Amino acid sequence: MVLKLFLISLILIAIKTNLINCIGCYKCTSTANDTSCLDPFNPGLVSSNLYEEECKTGIQDRVGLFPARYCLKVSGYKAGTNEQIVIRTCTVNKLLDSDSSHSSFTLKLEDNQEVKVVSGLIASCKDDGCNKANRNALLFKKKTNSIP
Repeated sequence: MVLKLFLISLILIAIKTNLINCIGCYKCTSTANDTSCLDPFNPGLVSSNLYEEECKTGIQDRVGLFPARYCLKVSGYKAGTNEQIVIRTCTVNKLLDSDSSHSSFTLKLEDNQEVKVVSGLIASCKDDGCNKANRNALLFKKKTNSIP
């Protein structure tokens, strides 16, 4: 009984003192009608509600939201339309062995719409607000200028 009370107290203290904390990330998805998420991304010019100070996200096959440990930026071009897409979000697990990866991939958006991306970049980082435009985005633009 004493151990149970001790553990509950420890958890409450951790929550109260923010020892169990989340990373802060930008969360947005570019669309044909809303380009505020595209590069160049200027967080000062867009709505402040794009930044989540304590970013939480779901985990596949689990119920609820969990504190994120990484910010994520996905950018590429949709197959067929060649429309640019940028997604800024957060994740619990590191998805990559390195900080960024250029490849072709399929995305499943929150509304369960599947988007095939011809070519793109997935970049992850561990600092608050680090998924805004950065060196990786500039590198991505340079590498994809020749893609039709």
